[in-house]
Amino acid sequence: VFEGGQLRIELASGAQAAQVQAQIDALGVYPSILPGPDGQRGPLGQAWVSGTRQVVDAYLQDPRTAPWHPYARQLGWRSGVVIPLMRAGTVEALLYLLGGYPRQFSNPLLQVWLDAVQHRWEQGLARSTGALPPRDARERAQWRSLLYAGALRLVVQPVVDLSSGRVTKVEALARLQSSEGRLIAPGVFLPALGQADLAVLFRQGLTQSLAALRTWRQDGLDLTLSLNLDPTTLVEPDCPLWVERALREADLPPAALTLELLETQEIDARVVDEAILRLRALGVQLGMDDLGSGYSSMKRLASLPFDVIKIDQDVVKDVQAHPLQGIALMRTVLQMGRDMDCAVVAEGLEDAALIEVAQLLGCTLGQGYGLARPMPIDTFAEWLRAHTPLPLPGGEDLHSWLGATAYVWSLDHDDRQLWVRNGLTACPLTRFLVRQGVQDPQALRWHALTHESAYEQERKAASRALLQWMEQQVLEERAAKP
Repeated sequence: VFEGGQLRIELASGAQAAQVQAQIDALGVYPSILPGPDGQRGPLGQAWVSGTRQVVDAYLQDPRTAPWHPYARQLGWRSGVVIPLMRAGTVEALLYLLGGYPRQFSNPLLQVWLDAVQHRWEQGLARSTGALPPRDARERAQWRSLLYAGALRLVVQPVVDLSSGRVTKVEALARLQSSEGRLIAPGVFLPALGQADLAVLFRQGLTQSLAALRTWRQDGLDLTLSLNLDPTTLVEPDCPLWVERALREADLPPAALTLELLETQEIDARVVDEAILRLRALGVQLGMDDLGSGYSSMKRLASLPFDVIKIDQDVVKDVQAHPLQGIALMRTVLQMGRDMDCAVVAEGLEDAALIEVAQLLGCTLGQGYGLARPMPIDTFAEWLRAHTPLPLPGGEDLHSWLGATAYVWSLDHDDRQLWVRNGLTACPLTRFLVRQGVQDPQALRWHALTHESAYEQERKAASRALLQWMEQQVLEERAAKP
């Protein structure tokens, strides 16, 4: 719904779709969910407000559709049904079907079909996240037109070795360039693309990114490349052929390419798994871009030959909002990667504190604004040659409250005996607390007990209390930032 209660066509299909859109544009008046001059709503408005299906048995005789009778007569509309599509108990969109026969949608057999259609669309809405921005069909056509006009522009974001600061890989990310030169983010144009369009996007991105990688390698830059692969493109029968041909034309070894796969529930798992194995047979690296939280995703990780796992940036950001919970989740994914012999990349490392957490938890690869921002693909080589690796936190000292909390958490969960062996004086946390000017006697006592108490249970209780106190310091520091 747009301003003023107007409805816009986001997607139209059928022989008359373009003609209907043209008629509405020419009229300059769009369907509305608001009451008309007579105080009555049309079927679209009634469906939106009530959340119930609205059937129009005789389109040309129904007073609710009176404003559209001239067009209905011209286009042969005789009946219609408006289906409200719900998400979380709220109407999110309307599906309007028009028929060429009176009472077409009152047929009992067709009611069963309408139930199935409504259920299928609502399932799709339930899987989406966040609010769905309204986009009309013309805007969708604009993005598709740009894609087919060669307006794809790639940016790359470096992946950094967290022990050395060296760039080892880049991830290629898609943008569309408008006629005014503005770069359009994928969150804007991807919802407008269908299955065939996403396949075109992948093939164009694959060709462009591999050509750049070939040039970089010829110039002596030791790099690999990762690229996202949509599930609908993954299961295309010709997808392995597209990848094989692109690698051959770029004269690159398959291991130089990592294809990052998103988990999906919309495609049969067996079909997805078979497609993954066909790609793996080429020798390319496979990455799981979103591990997910369910048993099915962990089972797939265990049963399929993935090489890379990504810790999603939402998980990393949660470390700042809920430090102990976020650190535990991040550590779990890291341990899972080690157990499965996979490399693990932490996304969303926006600042030095998050980088320190990743290092202390044992993550070897990182990506995020705190390391390097995305940049145009044709400027990357120049940037890399001039780039001096950032001084990463690391070392024997702790540098942030968040990092210190991760350090204590790791000792508490991995090897509590290190508290005893290291001693209070040599402990990095002792030096950190001194630099921070901490004088809280209870916190200092908890820390001392973790090292010096002769009783394991007392040391354990003290370390847990210390962790709770340190989490509070992280949250207070975060709240104080502008």
